[in-house]
Amino acid sequence: MAIIGIDLGTTNSLVSVYRNGNVEIIKNILEENYIPSAVAIDEDERILVGKPARERIYRYPEDCAIEFKRQMGSIDRITIGNKHYLPEELSAFVLKKCKEEAEIYLNEEVTEAVISVPAYFDNQQREATKRAAKIAGLVCNRIINEPSAAALAHRMKMGIEEEQYIIVIDFGGGTLDVSLVDCFENIVEIAAVSGNNKLGGKNFDEQIAKEFIRENQLEEESLSPEEYSLIIRKAEETKIALGGNEQVTMRCKLKDKLYTMVITQEKLLSITGNLLAALKEVMVRVIRDAGCTIDEITDILPAGGCCRLQIVQNYLKELFKREIAVSDDIQELVVKGLGYYIGIMEQKEGMKGILVTDVCPFSLGVNTAGVSINDVMSIIIPRNSTLPKQASKEYVPVSEGQKEIVFSIYQGENYYAEENKKLGEMRIELSPKTEESQKVLTTFSYDINGILCVEVKNSQGIKKKKQFLGTGNVSSNKNIFEEKYLPRELEEYTAIHERLQNLFAEANEWNRESILKWLMSIEYAKEYEGYVENIKILRNVKRCIREYEEYINGEDIFS
Repeated sequence: MAIIGIDLGTTNSLVSVYRNGNVEIIKNILEENYIPSAVAIDEDERILVGKPARERIYRYPEDCAIEFKRQMGSIDRITIGNKHYLPEELSAFVLKKCKEEAEIYLNEEVTEAVISVPAYFDNQQREATKRAAKIAGLVCNRIINEPSAAALAHRMKMGIEEEQYIIVIDFGGGTLDVSLVDCFENIVEIAAVSGNNKLGGKNFDEQIAKEFIRENQLEEESLSPEEYSLIIRKAEETKIALGGNEQVTMRCKLKDKLYTMVITQEKLLSITGNLLAALKEVMVRVIRDAGCTIDEITDILPAGGCCRLQIVQNYLKELFKREIAVSDDIQELVVKGLGYYIGIMEQKEGMKGILVTDVCPFSLGVNTAGVSINDVMSIIIPRNSTLPKQASKEYVPVSEGQKEIVFSIYQGENYYAEENKKLGEMRIELSPKTEESQKVLTTFSYDINGILCVEVKNSQGIKKKKQFLGTGNVSSNKNIFEEKYLPRELEEYTAIHERLQNLFAEANEWNRESILKWLMSIEYAKEYEGYVENIKILRNVKRCIREYEEYINGEDIFS
């Protein structure tokens, strides 16, 4: 049985496999490399995953969920239709879809996956990712940091033998990760990581949308969820179009009135400057943690969709004072790296002996009594320690006759313990002996997947051990395999049908006539799926949609 690599993204997910000496990216039923990380419920209570769900969100936002990766590890319930799901359950729908597409592509059963996560995902988020895999019917014995996977893909692609010091800037749809990676001989060693799990392409979309609302003198609070969702979608399309153009006109039809905004690269820079400043802050932190200068960095590796933006590329050029080599496969680097990692795991020819290390993104420790009334953080494992890592410290009670010590386990960098993220507690009893004999040895073990185990041992040799899954952990009680799903063979028809309905809602009177004909053709083809004539109809409608979108996106009504 094959092992697959899954880049579980905020916006899109990709799947890879290593076979015949190469990494292959698995195409889905739509012949696309990516599966949108979206889940929806249709009027027949069927679960839609991927592109059909993504298209549906613009007209039925209350029946759809996207960007749930940002809430991974939390106990927040996300409502779609009349059902409620944990973020890990929604992620499981996407992982299940990835698994099924891989099995069809490979023509064999898939039970194991290597999954990538943002380097700055904490203990709780990593464990939630493993639970999502389990819900989806996958064993996930290995979690890889996204920048580590990107660096491995770059190293294998370049085939360079000499040492490289790479800064990987993985700026995706929902998260930012920056890593410094030292590559020498057959070793890919992570030197330092930093990131922001709330910064990504979504923030650019929101900034563009806010500017559009302001410039057109609209009131955000008076917009319906459907209208705001449409503005966000148009903002995203504008952002993507600006990746290769100096100027784009954003158009959005609300209540039969057309609103527009001309946006240039300069204007985009002015309204998103705070996001670039946040990017710089993360890069500064990781370079300082690694103890190097920008002159020592040999390679600058942008990854993720946001790095396609001209303003981001220009900003990086300005900061590093050199050209940035942006590869064509910028959004596929992580999933390709996962494929190579599978080759390493399976000891494939040409992949033997390659070692990839990772680091702990946060400091881990316990609370101890300080000179003030507030407990302070006693760090046991410092951030950027190479994984796996085990470290111990001894602690004594603060008062004579104390019967137990309660350790609060924290992650973070703040001086006062309560200002860090609490992962949980451990208690250990003390025997009624002299104060000098009361010592508790506390051992932290942080594994290669970023999962923390804590052991405490008192002076009498009594031990207690616990794995920390994060605060507020709620185990899923749903069996997603019992849900009713949209049949796979209807996914392409449904995605196109939803897209046409979105276009119809936005079109003027003349264009609606053409779109209506395409809708009727799709409905006809759906009834007789599989016939040669209907495959031709499907291809023709897709071509018509592509040409129509190129026309409306390229038309400048002010020229």
